[in-house]
Amino acid sequence: MKQMELKVSFVTPAFLGNAKQQGQWRTPPFKALLRQWWRVAVAKDCGYDTGELRKREAILFGAAAGNDENIGKSKVRLRLKHWSAGKLTEWPQRGFQRIDKQVGADRYLGFGPVSFRGKLEHAPAVDALQERNILIIGFSAKCTPEEIDEITQAVQLAAWFGAIGGRSSNSWGSLSITADTISGSLPTVDAVENYTSSLSSCLERDWASALASDRDGPLVWTEPVASWQKAINRLGVLRKESRKSVKDIQGQGLIGSHLLGYPIMKPQARPWIKDARLPNQLRFKVLNSGDGLVLMVAHVAHGIPNMLWQKQQERAKDWVAQHQLPVWQRVHSMMDHQMTRLGGGV
Repeated sequence: MKQMELKVSFVTPAFLGNAKQQGQWRTPPFKALLRQWWRVAVAKDCGYDTGELRKREAILFGAAAGNDENIGKSKVRLRLKHWSAGKLTEWPQRGFQRIDKQVGADRYLGFGPVSFRGKLEHAPAVDALQERNILIIGFSAKCTPEEIDEITQAVQLAAWFGAIGGRSSNSWGSLSITADTISGSLPTVDAVENYTSSLSSCLERDWASALASDRDGPLVWTEPVASWQKAINRLGVLRKESRKSVKDIQGQGLIGSHLLGYPIMKPQARPWIKDARLPNQLRFKVLNSGDGLVLMVAHVAHGIPNMLWQKQQERAKDWVAQHQLPVWQRVHSMMDHQMTRLGGGV
């Protein structure tokens, strides 16, 4: 069996909850991350056709049911060298600035795993920059060279943009992945170009299919930081400023910040179902580039999934169709003034 051996660690604390919600090195989150970025890696090749994508995913990763004779067990197996419990038992009480109503940046971005009093809700967590593991990806004899290449691309995307565990979209559990075939340095514009799609096209699809781009290039921003705590502080400010920048756009029971990620503290999105959940489309990541830590923000854009809507909300859907592009363009303008666009452009 061919194998890919990866050295993995975390640049920010990871909340990898086991059955008791306590932090532990576990394989399932890594496999979920691999599949997530595999979809981005092959989506363009599939013409963004979800039917074709699901079929190829089932052939590669296996499926519990289906009539296709090509679908069986997964051709890809993941194994960690150890499943040890995390070593972070006490949450750092210093280094975090106040963001909103005297709430520290750690709680602002990590509410749930980090309690209101600034303690770990379910200790331990996996510590940042201190704990290491080996992730082995094994390929069965049925795995084609093309499929192995797709997995390699997915691992590379995860190395650049991936995080796992609770509140991972807010940069918690930012992964560091190193191997002979995987670059740990900042990506270039050319390196990510094949995984991009225009912002307007992304918003027409209701799933995370690509890194969004506009006329100035990929919607990815970077900024060097001195420590992971300072990265959390900076991200807390950016998260608040992004919502603030669109709060005046409103109509049909929705406001602009609803489209960035939901739920929020207030107000409720009235046209959406009671338990609606919309992950933040801006993916926050802290990357250990080898030359220091770099804060990255990437827009993995998509439209509002149909499952979020209550019945008979056509006027509200029309409002979203008209406003989601200008909402995000305003956020991107704010980000262009705050950080450096990938490649050094604005």
